[in-house]
Amino acid sequence: MNPKKAFSKLKKISEDSHAIGDVSAIVSWDQEVNMPPKGLENRGRMMSWLAQQRHKNATNPEVGEALKATLSGDWNEKEKACLREWQRGWDLSTKIPADLVQRSALASVKGHESWKSAREKNDFSIFRDDLKELIDLSKERAECIGYTTESYDALLDMYQAGMNVQGIDALFTNLKNKLTPLLEEILDWQGEIEDDPVAGHYSQEEQKKFCEWGAKHIGFDFDAGRIDTAVHPFCSGAGPGDIRLTTRYNLENPFDSFFGSLHETGHGLYEQGLPSGKDEYGTPLSESVSLGIHESQSLFWESIVGQSPEFWEYVLPFFKEHFPGRADSVTHAQIVRRTNKVSRSLIRVEADEVTYPLHVILRFEIERDIFRGNLSVDDLPDAWNQKMQELIGVTPPNNTLGVLQDVHWSMGGFGYFPTYALGRLYSAQFTEKLSKDIPSWKDDMAKGDCSPALKWSRKNIHSRGSIYRTEQLIEKVTGTPPSEEPFLSYLRKKYKSIFS
Repeated sequence: MNPKKAFSKLKKISEDSHAIGDVSAIVSWDQEVNMPPKGLENRGRMMSWLAQQRHKNATNPEVGEALKATLSGDWNEKEKACLREWQRGWDLSTKIPADLVQRSALASVKGHESWKSAREKNDFSIFRDDLKELIDLSKERAECIGYTTESYDALLDMYQAGMNVQGIDALFTNLKNKLTPLLEEILDWQGEIEDDPVAGHYSQEEQKKFCEWGAKHIGFDFDAGRIDTAVHPFCSGAGPGDIRLTTRYNLENPFDSFFGSLHETGHGLYEQGLPSGKDEYGTPLSESVSLGIHESQSLFWESIVGQSPEFWEYVLPFFKEHFPGRADSVTHAQIVRRTNKVSRSLIRVEADEVTYPLHVILRFEIERDIFRGNLSVDDLPDAWNQKMQELIGVTPPNNTLGVLQDVHWSMGGFGYFPTYALGRLYSAQFTEKLSKDIPSWKDDMAKGDCSPALKWSRKNIHSRGSIYRTEQLIEKVTGTPPSEEPFLSYLRKKYKSIFS
């Protein structure tokens, strides 16, 4: 086969896989947002069929033949990136039997519903058997993929190429050893926080309008997206022109939904900024490079921007306007202290940026021990509580606030969690470079203009899709390999300024 024709064939198959993935994303989004309870059984069949079709497309023998034919071609940088990712996809897909794909899809739909029920009723036993099946299926998947050292490596690598237990364990141990004493320092600087200056009741409709205002303010295009409500906030959709964000509402705390919305908007901005031309869409050039990079974008807008003093210089008057009578006398200093309050939170998605990585380290260590055979399903509630006390200094009073709080295990997402902490590190490292390139970006933000930061991200990160692997992208953008030091430096400087 002619190398150029082979490349064209691979591109067509890739586009078809993207189309199936886009349909799956919308169907999955609908399950979370709109599906009536009695639709579960048929929805499971739909998701299973779509998963089978995508797997069938990805394992088409023509893909393997075309990849071999491209070996003799002369390719530019973008074409080489496509071939690299197509080869990786082929290697992964052909190792996983269609039967396993089907069983995993069915187990995920069933497990997701039992998790929601268990979480609502604070009854781990409702989810226990489905969780065991999902773990067993993940172990089976890891064996099919193969690994050099331990089975969890195969699952970590699925979410971020090159990620493995040894590397993450070393990084997280180093981060934990430095962050734990820093947390104590920051809590000491913070001292006693005054009563909540914005306490009160905030209706869902009021909060929804403010969340939409915030998303639009930082650059989200509502002609190419929307915000809805779900049990667990997420970002989904079908390409840059159809991005679906979700949030959830706490009627006594508008910041839960607002910062959650900024977080998902950060994901959405990345998706809206990915290449979408006819020669790019449907290929790896239009895909995010990794979940760690994706998370860096959401955390940048949620925390580094959304919880900064400069952001609130401009936003506070709009907060007061959206919630009249509950924040009229609140000062800028009060709102900054309120939005940056550090505490030993039980819930990861509500945790402050200081303790958040410790929540992720907890999940990584538990998953690592599950796949090493050191923890059984029945051990998980107690193991969770013990690690919460060890790392964050608090014990969950029940399983809803403990082992049942996250959606990821109900979908078979083992190996996903480390990307959240990596995103924290990457976001701080990118911000350090942004501040060198555009020293005025925070001053612009204080005046209501977030576009310099967004344009910088679009140019340096979003527009590059998957041309480079994660560590290569970070080094190209910042000039240095990934490191925890910019994150620790950012925390120390910010919180000392606010509280000391």
